[in-house]
Amino acid sequence: MKTYANLKRSAGTEEDQVKLEASMAEAGRDRFRKQILKAMEKEEEADTTYGRRLVSSETDDLADALDAWKEKAEKAAGRQHTALRFFNLLDSRTIAYISLKILLNGITREQKLTKTAKAIGKAVNMEVEMRNLKEEDVRLYRGVLRSADKKSQYHRKVATARFIVSEDGASLHQWTEQECFLVGKVLIELIVESLWLIQVELVTRKDSREYVLSPTRKCLDWIRNSNALHNKFAAIYEPMVVPPFPWQDPFTGGYLTNQVAPITLVKTRSKSYLKKLENQKMPLVYKALNKIQATPWRINLPLLDLLLTLAETDSELGGLPRATDLPLPEKPNDIDINEDAKKEWKMTKADVMKHNIRMDSKRISLAMTLKTAEKYARFEKIYFPYQLDFRGRVYPVTNGSLSPQGADYVKALLQFAEGEKLGTQEAADWLAVHIANLWGVDKVSFEERIEWTKENSDMICRIAENPYDNRQWTEADKPFQAIAAALEWKGYIDNGLEHVSRIAVALDGSCSGLQHLGMALRCEETGAAVNLIPSDKPQDIYQRVIDKVYPVLEAIVGKGWQDLSLQGIEKRAEEKIEEIYIKRKNRTKIKVAFSEWKEEVKKDKRKKDGTPVKRSAAEQEAHDLYHKIMSTYAWLSYGYDKEKGCMSRKIAKRNVMTFPYGSKEYGFKEQLMEDIIKPAKLEGRHYGNGIGISAPEWFQLWNRTGYGFMSASQMASLMYDGVIQTVVKAAEGMQWLQDVAKVVVKNGEALTWTTPLGFPVQQNYWKDQSKRVRTSFLGNTRAEFSIKVATANVDKAKQASAVAPNFVHSLDATHLMLVVANSDEINNWALVHDSFGTLPSRTGDLFKSIRYAFYELYTEHDVFSQFRDQAEQQALPKDRNKIPPVPFFGSLEPSLILDSQYSFA
Repeated sequence: MKTYANLKRSAGTEEDQVKLEASMAEAGRDRFRKQILKAMEKEEEADTTYGRRLVSSETDDLADALDAWKEKAEKAAGRQHTALRFFNLLDSRTIAYISLKILLNGITREQKLTKTAKAIGKAVNMEVEMRNLKEEDVRLYRGVLRSADKKSQYHRKVATARFIVSEDGASLHQWTEQECFLVGKVLIELIVESLWLIQVELVTRKDSREYVLSPTRKCLDWIRNSNALHNKFAAIYEPMVVPPFPWQDPFTGGYLTNQVAPITLVKTRSKSYLKKLENQKMPLVYKALNKIQATPWRINLPLLDLLLTLAETDSELGGLPRATDLPLPEKPNDIDINEDAKKEWKMTKADVMKHNIRMDSKRISLAMTLKTAEKYARFEKIYFPYQLDFRGRVYPVTNGSLSPQGADYVKALLQFAEGEKLGTQEAADWLAVHIANLWGVDKVSFEERIEWTKENSDMICRIAENPYDNRQWTEADKPFQAIAAALEWKGYIDNGLEHVSRIAVALDGSCSGLQHLGMALRCEETGAAVNLIPSDKPQDIYQRVIDKVYPVLEAIVGKGWQDLSLQGIEKRAEEKIEEIYIKRKNRTKIKVAFSEWKEEVKKDKRKKDGTPVKRSAAEQEAHDLYHKIMSTYAWLSYGYDKEKGCMSRKIAKRNVMTFPYGSKEYGFKEQLMEDIIKPAKLEGRHYGNGIGISAPEWFQLWNRTGYGFMSASQMASLMYDGVIQTVVKAAEGMQWLQDVAKVVVKNGEALTWTTPLGFPVQQNYWKDQSKRVRTSFLGNTRAEFSIKVATANVDKAKQASAVAPNFVHSLDATHLMLVVANSDEINNWALVHDSFGTLPSRTGDLFKSIRYAFYELYTEHDVFSQFRDQAEQQALPKDRNKIPPVPFFGSLEPSLILDSQYSFA
């Protein structure tokens, strides 16, 4: 394998950049061509860009033609057409959609009429039978869909469906070949007559003649034009080797030539909005964005070598994806007689398959990133063009590959090209703080972090010398950045303050969404929880929330639960439900013994359609209590740290972090399932370290609580209550924003507001007129194809639900740009919304600048009052008095943040 550690770098030139932009454009075109060719080879052209557009545009016309044919056929004298009774089994739009999907899969080649007609008829037949199955046995229907989802090609989905149904002892009625042909033939005739896509030709072979379908000249020209248009905008955006062109207006900035698809200041499809920006005075926005994209970077060569090696293994070190898939679980021995074991095996198998699909996606991302890093490794300096989203947040246009805002390993691949000597002990201390942060030692004072790094200096240096053999770095929160930092620390140990550092020391906000809401509303409670107030050590809002949840969990299972085995907690749960049994026995005339009753109570009984079986009031009460206790024990056994005597903060982290961005109880549940329960079951992850439950017992515990869904729902409810109790004012402010939006959007227009730096935010959420076609296997998604036509009607529900997260994002974007624009002494920037990074030698300046910009933002601007004033201007005159007053401010003193060391740390 090629290595890069000793690669000699050279400066990039404008000539190099022009060639690279040409190669980006060609790479994009090549990728697009390959996608089209692959679709043609697999006969899946209906899912190409042109195929989807044709299905969307032609479905209604074909449906109208079919309706007219049916009306005529029903009135015809004599015997009715055979196809008519089959057409009456489905609505015309669904039949039209299915027909076009099958036909367009091979639109650019010659297709035999008979074969295509039968294929269309069989697809219509399959849809009819799947709908019948749904009516007869929804449980089996859902199982078929889940299994078919895992197959990519239509014929494999159909084969899977037929197999599963037959295994269940049922069957799908198949029409005869003749019936399928007649149905398909009528539809092909209607397509030829009413649309412009295909023509029928009689072709003479050696010994026979047959009818074939071929695309019309108009259709081929349309496809070529469509592909040419998409080809033009198919460029792959990569870094630059010279500074990006500075942004001067919404249309001028970034790449040097027009060989790549042009980028705009704001990533949006609204030309009117971009035109509006031309007249918008926002000098600090332009200044900040141009400073950010003028930062010179380079590839970290030792990290590139390491990642190239690890990418070829199944080690999963540092969270890298395995080179190969996880093995599927083996079938239980008693699968034929144990329905619960069978259900659990199927669900686990499905999760493993989904996990492998996600890993495949991660492998592709890793490969793309490493390929780009190898391409640019030879340059002394590389740059990243930036643009804004509609809220003003900054993003490199290369996101998705090599990017300063990438995953841990991506960030580790990049270092500042223009390093500076540490020079002072303060700079060396900031490097030490950064290293401790990367290892997760970030909830203690700066002094303790510095001490931790010094105490672990030998280990850190060994990692720098040989990360292959010294793998302690895998225990870090951000493992690959920890290796990059170890190399820097080794340089400092060897060369002292003369060491030239190129690393970005990151200062991260403490749940920044809540910081902005807390300061804007002067909420002391929120401010204290997110470090807006000075303290001796960092305050931890994630721990605060989970600490509110823990007493509720403990009250459910009872004190002393830590000393109970799984069997012990089960016995305690049985004792609780026995109390219900005794209390209810005489009143409800329960005739069975408790030993028999409790086993029935524990079971998760469901009908064929998946809905719970109705129980008596006593049974339902006992069932709910039993599973509540077991579910609670599942969380406690998972996240309790016996040494610390508390639950792990990591359980609460994502829920709390996403709350100010609009996440609620349902979102919390989804996050807990995806981030904790499913990975825990698949990979055996634990956060806690104290109760000694074995892995088999632990997995069994989740199985007994509805595979975790009930547990996730229960914890989500408790977590939401915990967050609301912790940040009362922030929650009030978010609700106020929604209430204001509901009033304003009665005007039928998109809600807009201007940030303190003059950037106009516009929520372009408009209603689509959707004509839905639901099919079992042929949609872009499993069961739905939607023909969407944009309307001028504002989506009022979305305008209201999105305003709080968008408003908060616009505030953190404003803060970030204010910091950059005001920091003239800093020229190297590593920024991710609420994370601010620069060289160790400049971190002291940045540390002050972040806090002062935050103070300046909220003392010079009353952002809630300004939002209300702008909302009042937009609202209809008759509705203006309905806009609620701004929430009452708390007593938080803004100047306290200037002395709060841990607000951004």
